[in-house]
Amino acid sequence: MKKLTAQEVNILISAYQEDNSKDAAAQLLRCFDGYFQKFINVLRNHKFNMNDGTQRSFAALYMHHPEIRNNVHLFKKSPYMQRQLRTTVIWIAERYAQCSREELINEMHVVFLSMAKNHNWKAPFQKYIARWFPVEFSRSIKTWSPDPRIVSIVPFDESHYEPQYEMEIDIEDDMDHAYRIRSTEDTMFDENWVNGLDCGEVFSHLTTYERRIIKWYYEQKALSRDDLSPEDYNHLKATLRMTETDIASRLGCSRKTVNVKRNEAKEKVREIAQRLRLIKG
Repeated sequence: MKKLTAQEVNILISAYQEDNSKDAAAQLLRCFDGYFQKFINVLRNHKFNMNDGTQRSFAALYMHHPEIRNNVHLFKKSPYMQRQLRTTVIWIAERYAQCSREELINEMHVVFLSMAKNHNWKAPFQKYIARWFPVEFSRSIKTWSPDPRIVSIVPFDESHYEPQYEMEIDIEDDMDHAYRIRSTEDTMFDENWVNGLDCGEVFSHLTTYERRIIKWYYEQKALSRDDLSPEDYNHLKATLRMTETDIASRLGCSRKTVNVKRNEAKEKVREIAQRLRLIKG
C-alpha cells in the first residue's frame, strides 16, 4: 500500500470517528503496519535497532529506575546505557515469549483504533501516536499475566523472598527427560545451568532463582584470562558485569532483596562445598 499523506490520514480518521467506517479503520491499520512491526522487533528481540527512537523509547518504558529510563538518549556515549537497553529488551522478549505475534498485533490494533477514535485534533495525529501509542500499548500488555514458568519476571513481596511461581522440578530424578534449550550464550553458565542442568552438586541445591542471581553477579568474576585475549577479556568482563542494582532492575524487585538472596545462596554453596570437602571450614 502506498504511503498516505497526513491529509489522507486525517480524512480516514474523520471517517472512522464519524461513521465508524470499517474500511477507513482497515486502511489506517495497513498504513501503520510498518510502525507496529517496530514493537514486534522489540517484543521478539530480533532486529532491535537501538538507533530507532521508537524502539528505544518503548524498551525504556520497561526500565524500573527513572534515572536510567530518563537517560536512554545518551546511549551513543554510554556503554552502560547500551548494556541496559540490551538487557531490558532480552527481559521484555522473555516476558512475552508465550504471546503469539497475532495476539500482540491484535492488541496494538485495539489500542491504535481506540486512540484514533478519541483523537481530539489538538496535535497532528502522527505526533500524537508517536508520543502516546508506546505508552498506551505497554500499559495495556503489562496487565497480561506472565507465564508462570518464567522466574525472572515474578512479582515480589518484600516480606517474603521466595518467588511466587517457581516450579518445583526434581532435576535429578527427571534428568533424562529434562528440557534443554539451544543456548545462544557463549558460556557454560547459560540457561541450562540456571535451570539446574549440568550445574554440579554444589549448585544443584539452589533454586533456579538463586542460580540466576549467582550467574548474573559472579559470572564476570569467574572469567579466566588464560583462554582470552586481553581485548576479549576486558570486553566480555564489561559486558557481563552486573551490580545488585542492575539485577534488581531486571527482576523487578529491590536491591535489598537481591542482596539477601545472593548472600543466602552464597552461604548454601559454602556449606555444601564444606560438606563435600571442596573447601576447608
